Amino acid sequence: MFKRGWDIFATFVREITTARDNHTSDLIRVTGLAMAVQFIWLAGSNWEKFSPTEYGTGAGLILAALGAAMRVARPTEPEA
Repeated sequence: MFKRGWDIFATFVREITTARDNHTSDLIRVTGLAMAVQFIWLAGSNWEKFSPTEYGTGAGLILAALGAAMRVARPTEPEA
């Protein structure tokens, strides 16, 4: 049971961090995943000093830049 759950999680992470061919790692997607993990970790570990509004503002700007970068890089990605 646990092995199957881990396989599903590993497949999910591979699919969201690779290009359209699911083999080529994509720095833009990895950065987005790292930012999401960082938000969860900061919110849980340092809640008194953590400001979701300030982090959200910065994260929103970074996500907009990541989206633009993904759009610009789309023609150069390997096909599935």
